[in-house]
Amino acid sequence: MANPISKPRIWISNRTPPKGSVVTVKVMVTHPMETGMRKNARSEVIPRNIVERFECTLADEPLLSWRLDTAISQNPYLEFKFVAQRSGDLKMLWVADDGARIETIEKIAVS
Repeated sequence: MANPISKPRIWISNRTPPKGSVVTVKVMVTHPMETGMRKNARSEVIPRNIVERFECTLADEPLLSWRLDTAISQNPYLEFKFVAQRSGDLKMLWVADDGARIETIEKIAVS
């Protein structure tokens, strides 16, 4: 049975930054990040199911692509920074092994 990825928790330092300023983004999703190495109470292997990919774009231009692996703990948290050059949609996408996906869009308006 697929474990859905939760709605992400997002914090953005400034959604209306001056051009050229640094913007910090902090994001976290709730996900069990099963490695495929644990067993359940019946000694059956719990299938691997991790968030395998995170992608972020601003105004359809790539900002960040992150490939996750089994060494990442549950509820993956990521903090990154970018220099504000243009306004647009900050799109973030998480994809899990089981096909679960969540995409969120935040508006950035550069002044």
